[in-house]
Amino acid sequence: MTKLTKIISITTILLVVTLFLIYWYFFSEPTAFPEDEQLIEEMNDLFDRANAEEIQDTIQLDDKHVFVPFISSNDMYGVSYWKWDKRKWRPIRISTDGDPRVWNTDDDVISTYIIWNFHPDDDVQDITFYLIRDRSYHVSAGEHTYIPRIQVEEKVSASDETYGVYEFSDDWGTLASQINALAEQKNPDMHFGFMFQDPKVQFGYQPLNKNGETVFPENSANGAGFSNGHVQTDFVLFIDSLELEE
Repeated sequence: MTKLTKIISITTILLVVTLFLIYWYFFSEPTAFPEDEQLIEEMNDLFDRANAEEIQDTIQLDDKHVFVPFISSNDMYGVSYWKWDKRKWRPIRISTDGDPRVWNTDDDVISTYIIWNFHPDDDVQDITFYLIRDRSYHVSAGEHTYIPRIQVEEKVSASDETYGVYEFSDDWGTLASQINALAEQKNPDMHFGFMFQDPKVQFGYQPLNKNGETVFPENSANGAGFSNGHVQTDFVLFIDSLELEE
């Protein structure tokens, strides 16, 4: 074997080993999700204001994303987002308030969920979620453009547990994709860092009590949060009935 042949052989072996290690480190299949005690310990070590004391549930959104609602030692109902990343389950966001928030687990807008964990004192029995794009009108180069309002809603029950997950329906996912495609077509260089590239689009919600009346979840909206790495979330705004259209 010549010296050149040896060099080529060694280089090939090193390349194969390197590729294997990269795949093993970044693309390995998830292991079993940790037990509650380990989740609590890791959350409190990473974010001491979490004061996590009780894990309420572990909800698998997909192979690599898990929603974990929890109760703190000072009676806050919080949420945590977990992701399988670099051969480990990691909490990528922890929050001691449980008002709804959008979590997009993939670049695909269809892989989107709204998660929440309301304090029981807020008496939230149902939630109506809204996807709204305000109407607008503009004139450019003598061309008049009117963009109509979009308002779609989805009502979900929150009576069984304080926490929950709403996965985007096919209709919501398709509509969201179309809105983004239109916005990017008009402004290809515009990026706001949120799920929607159109600033006139927002998510909203109305929490309802057992009498069907809108209530503001004051015990669920004033907490602290911590993000550990990249996590794609978006706000879900409390909406007054006066802001809605029939």
